[in-house]
Amino acid sequence: MSGGTLVISRETNNHSYFKMKLEGFGFTNVHTTDIDRDGLSFLIDDIQPDAVIMCARFYECSTPYMMGMLHQEFPKLYLSVFSVGAYPTDRAMYFIINGAKAYVCTADGVQQWHEGMEAIRNRRSFIPASVQERIDARIEYPAPAKKLTPIRVEVLRCICNGFKKEDIADTLAICKATVENHKKEIYRSLNARNDFDLFVEALELGIVTKEELVFHHRNFECTPLPDKKRRKEKR
Repeated sequence: MSGGTLVISRETNNHSYFKMKLEGFGFTNVHTTDIDRDGLSFLIDDIQPDAVIMCARFYECSTPYMMGMLHQEFPKLYLSVFSVGAYPTDRAMYFIINGAKAYVCTADGVQQWHEGMEAIRNRRSFIPASVQERIDARIEYPAPAKKLTPIRVEVLRCICNGFKKEDIADTLAICKATVENHKKEIYRSLNARNDFDLFVEALELGIVTKEELVFHHRNFECTPLPDKKRRKEKR
C-alpha cells in the first residue's frame, strides 16, 4: 500500500510503540523498518511513503550524511528526523542543511516535541530554536553534503590508515594541494571535527573495514626516531 509514513529505527522492540504513538498524534498508515542503505531505497520505492521519519542515531554519527544522500535520491520526499534524548545540536543542524524538513528532539521539551510532531504530520517545516540558533551563527548558510566520489573514498581510506598528506599524494598520484582539497570536502560532507571522526564514520558507512586497517605506506617510519646516542649504547 502506497502513502503513509515510514519510521526508520534500529530499535525494533519499540516499533509497535512508535506506531502506536504516531497514530495517537493522528498519523495514518504508519510503516516501521530497520532496513538500511540500498535496502531502504528499495523499500521506499516499493511503499512510496508520503513522509519519512528517521531516528537521529540510525546511522550513528553518519546519519546527517546519509540523510543528505537520501534527499538526493528522493528529492520530493518529505524527510524528517527524531531523537529520543539529547543529541548534539551542531550535528542536528546538518539534518536540516542536508534536506530534512523537520527535526524534533525530546530534550527540547514536551511543547517543542508536540509542535514538531504536528508539523511532521502536516508535512510542514520545523526547526527547533536551538538548531536555528546554530544555523544563524554561521556567516554563510552551510553547504549540504556532497556524495563522496571514488577518489575521495580512496583519500578517506588512506587517512584511516594513518597516511600523511605526502603519503596520500604519492599513493594516489595526486598533488598535496589536491589531497588538502579532497580532505576539506570529506570533512565538510561528513561533519567531522578531526581524523578520528573520519575514522569512526568510515567504519560506520562501510567505506573501510577492519580487515583493511592493516597496511602502511611504503615509507612508514616511527616518529620521533630513537635517539642516536641511546642506539649506540645498546650496541
